[in-house]
Amino acid sequence: MNTHSHHAQEEHIGSAPVGSRIDPVFTGEMPARRNRRPTVGIDEFVGRLRVESIYPIFRGFVQVFYVIGLLLAAACAIGGVVALLRTGGGMVALAVGIGLAVLLVLFARLFKETSLMLADMSDAMVRIARNQE
Repeated sequence: MNTHSHHAQEEHIGSAPVGSRIDPVFTGEMPARRNRRPTVGIDEFVGRLRVESIYPIFRGFVQVFYVIGLLLAAACAIGGVVALLRTGGGMVALAVGIGLAVLLVLFARLFKETSLMLADMSDAMVRIARNQE
């Protein structure tokens, strides 16, 4: 049995053998990276990433659910005020309404940020993959 048969039958991806792309990662022999400085600020970069997103429908749904969360928060706050006025001093109702409104705003914001972060990471990974080819 030939011990070199593995190297003779090495798979290829594109023009380079698979092993030639993987081995440097494990041996620490990765080529030096280009020391490029960012040409734009992070806010501008993220803004452009979001405008040029390949997931516009997902981002639209995130915005819709965010607005719904804010509307529900406003309804809770208004409900607390109305309950206060109708019951003639029901501070508990006001506190519950305002408390729910604050929680809904926080959760809506958290949902929006984490969802956009997921889409941003996915868009960035697609850009990285494109630049690797």
